[in-house]
Amino acid sequence: MAKKIFSGVQPTGNLHLGNYIGAIKNFVDLQSDKNNECIFCVVDLHAITVKLLDIKLYISNGLVK
Repeated sequence: MAKKIFSGVQPTGNLHLGNYIGAIKNFVDLQSDKNNECIFCVVDLHAITVKLLDIKLYISNGLVK
């Protein structure tokens, strides 16, 4: 029986070492295992509920042109 895995990452703009090692690399490993049924997502709710103080984040998230 396959394990069902649901996980998401908060969008912060660019891919960086923290979310690569902490999440994305693990997502690849998990989905490569035939015993896992995986659903991965970007959790936008966090992006609209967390204050963005850095203009670079506004730009990278498409909120300012």
